Amino acid sequence: MKKVINFWLKSAKENFKTAKAMYKTKRWSFVFFMCQQTVEALLKMIYIVKKKEPAPFLHSLSQLAVRCELDLPDEIAEFLSSLSRHYIETRYMNERFNKNIFNEKTATEIIKSTEKVMKWLIREEKLRM
Repeated sequence: MKKVINFWLKSAKENFKTAKAMYKTKRWSFVFFMCQQTVEALLKMIYIVKKKEPAPFLHSLSQLAVRCELDLPDEIAEFLSSLSRHYIETRYMNERFNKNIFNEKTATEIIKSTEKVMKWLIREEKLRM
């Protein structure tokens, strides 16, 4: 179990580093994608720690949070929902190239919000990064 937990922890760290690298190269939709992957990895790690079973094959951050039995503040719950929507847009829809959605301003906000969520999850779940 420890090996699997370490995998998800390492994944979360790597994904967030990649989100920042994508920011530096101005690949805005990939910033969103990697931020979603960061939070997803943390939630899956929390699920495994709490439930002592493999994480579900889900990408919906809201559904993962529910399955983790997290008592999320409204602001974080709304962010998870929004980030999940953008995750789908970055993979499957023409919006991936929409500069009104994916731009420096929104990417900056996503990076900051993701970092805030990471800190909240780490603090609330007493995780060690």
